[in-house]
Amino acid sequence: MKAFLVYLFLSASIAATTYAGEADEPSARDYNLSMAGALISAWCETNWQTSDYISIHACNYQLSQTYDWQLSSAHFEECTEEATGDIVKIADCMVSRFNTWLTKENV
Repeated sequence: MKAFLVYLFLSASIAATTYAGEADEPSARDYNLSMAGALISAWCETNWQTSDYISIHACNYQLSQTYDWQLSSAHFEECTEEATGDIVKIADCMVSRFNTWLTKENV
């Protein structure tokens, strides 16, 4: 879990220098997908066996299809604006929004 948080914080620190609203730039899209991928991978790694997924790969695939770029970038943009560049706050916000989304999706 510590490795995941370090990765999340590093991704957020890089992304904090790029305004998420500039989604036309490949780098903003990459940051959004990286953050979403880290959240999905971490959740599937710890929860796929207690969910309805037959494998960790099926879990990653299904969640990445529903927690897609459009949704994750909306969350990322909102978190970046709320956190005003604070890396820890961006990461915490993204984790919170992802967990809220998971609850609403009944995953």
